[in-house]
Amino acid sequence: INNPAGSFWNGKATGYITLPVAASPAYQLALENIAWSWRPTRLLAGELAWDVTLQNPAAKFNGAVGLGLGGISISKAQAEVNAQIISEIYPAAALLKPQGKLQLTTDSFTINKNKFSGKAQLDWRNAEVVMSPVKPLGDYRALINATGDAGDMQLTTLSGPLKLNGKGNWSVKDGPRFSGTAQAEPAQAANIDPLLQLMGKPAVSGAYPLEWPAK
Repeated sequence: INNPAGSFWNGKATGYITLPVAASPAYQLALENIAWSWRPTRLLAGELAWDVTLQNPAAKFNGAVGLGLGGISISKAQAEVNAQIISEIYPAAALLKPQGKLQLTTDSFTINKNKFSGKAQLDWRNAEVVMSPVKPLGDYRALINATGDAGDMQLTTLSGPLKLNGKGNWSVKDGPRFSGTAQAEPAQAANIDPLLQLMGKPAVSGAYPLEWPAK
């Protein structure tokens, strides 16, 4: 938190969020606007809580943030960020230069040191990568269920000519792991398959295997 104004209960500031990245330096997301407003009714639940908004030109968040014995709770929250943050956090993705919007929503999520609990939904809208002539490739959704120091993920395709499906998990110790498939609709296969072939594994019945980390 930098340049705070107001009070502990209601105020505003600038600052940044530090995001842990496995096997890499932590990523810092700068925020030009941070605002908070105390929610006194949450004292009945044994926590101090505020309605919080965070914003910069490429990212925004709004939701309730609480502090209690169980750690930090996030509820009724929505966040949106430009998909280019993927290559900023994971340099290995820089070759693809992902574009579009990442939208995260959760009704309830709790963080206690390196422990997580809760469910969230992550959408990638109007997904693009620089090496594909087809833009956008589609809209995708990951359902996340976090318990302990890890979280499970189920990926599905909402719409678009590139179908992505699979399962994965993420842990504080090992980072992300994913196994699934990618397949282009027949009408766009000639344009999309050259991109999928860069993954180095042949397709089975038109579906290319997706593995992270690559095997």
